Amino acid sequence: MHGALRRLAAGVQAARAGLAYGAMAEGWFAVAIAHRTGRIEGHLGTLLLSMSVVSLGLFVFGVAMNDVLDRKHDRAFATERPSRWLLSVQWLAALAVISLLSALGAASQFGRGGMLVAGLAAAGIVAYNVLAKFIPAFGFVSLGAIGALHMLVPDQHPGVVLPFWFSMTFTAIVAGIVHRLRQKRPAATVRGMLFAVALWAAWSAALVWWIAPNSRDPLVGFDHPRDGIVVVAILLIGCVVGSLIMRRMTSGAPRQADRFARLATLTQALMPSAWFLCMGLPGAAASFAGAALVLAAVDAVVRTGIHLARPLDYQP
Repeated sequence: MHGALRRLAAGVQAARAGLAYGAMAEGWFAVAIAHRTGRIEGHLGTLLLSMSVVSLGLFVFGVAMNDVLDRKHDRAFATERPSRWLLSVQWLAALAVISLLSALGAASQFGRGGMLVAGLAAAGIVAYNVLAKFIPAFGFVSLGAIGALHMLVPDQHPGVVLPFWFSMTFTAIVAGIVHRLRQKRPAATVRGMLFAVALWAAWSAALVWWIAPNSRDPLVGFDHPRDGIVVVAILLIGCVVGSLIMRRMTSGAPRQADRFARLATLTQALMPSAWFLCMGLPGAAASFAGAALVLAAVDAVVRTGIHLARPLDYQP
């Protein structure tokens, strides 16, 4: 019985539910603001459902591809490591194909532009898993760029800049911290980090130019920016303070990385609630925050009740 529970828990963990919800919540926000400003038309429920399929499809595509490549790497270079996966390579490959086709099909709801952006995000996921993640400085920023690109599926020129830029920046920073805590190889060098900063600055400039070419205001499109910005600041401070506390209470860099990644995942999942407050939608903000907290509680119960051998990686 305990073995079955461990396998079930490992499956829940491998699904990375918190990260998946964070991606979906960011996609829902992108749909909500585009629909509110009249840049996309249609029933809001249908649009949100389509974006859910896009977000989840791209996420599962990335996870399945990452796990296939990780397994091949372990078989070649870490043959002593026990198997950590519930699905075979064939099933993971099939899952990747199905999820990608589902994402592209759902993106067609947003027109040719939506399908093109979804395809670019999928290409970015492939490039990251095949090459970029082995070049740390490039991989960190690539993760952030993929997340921001995925949010542009509903509307390629939404006007509001801050949520998209923040998603890219936060993801890149967290990926870099987790990489360092887990002491992954190759290690990030000083020259590499300077390159990453330069690449982040270039992506930031491109994002601002693409999203809001006629405005220099990063808060354009928000009716109540003060409320949301306060919540963003509180979440960031809470993430930093919580990370420092957990680091003192946790021994061993891998465990520290695992706990920091979970805290960062929760923070990112809560961020869309702040953006909804900026839009003047407290009901939506409360609903999204409640769902994120419930997922975090379920994850904590699973991890506390059943000891798992595989720590969580912060990756798409």
